[in-house]
Amino acid sequence: MFITCTTTDSLRKTVNAFKNEDGNLVVERSLPFRKVIDITYPKDLAGSWVFSDPEEFYISISYGVQGLIYKPIP
Repeated sequence: MFITCTTTDSLRKTVNAFKNEDGNLVVERSLPFRKVIDITYPKDLAGSWVFSDPEEFYISISYGVQGLIYKPIP
């Protein structure tokens, strides 16, 4: 489900993410948290993404949040 993506962030070079059925990016929870993520690879996820406002979370199992939802920046 999650794939490793390359970012432009000097502190967080990679994130684990996937695109959900709504076309939003689901990023696996980890530190440091970023409001905006710029992905360069893979091509189908490349671009700038902003943390959803109001906050949205992707929950695939009953015992916790599995990912943070980011929306594309046009």
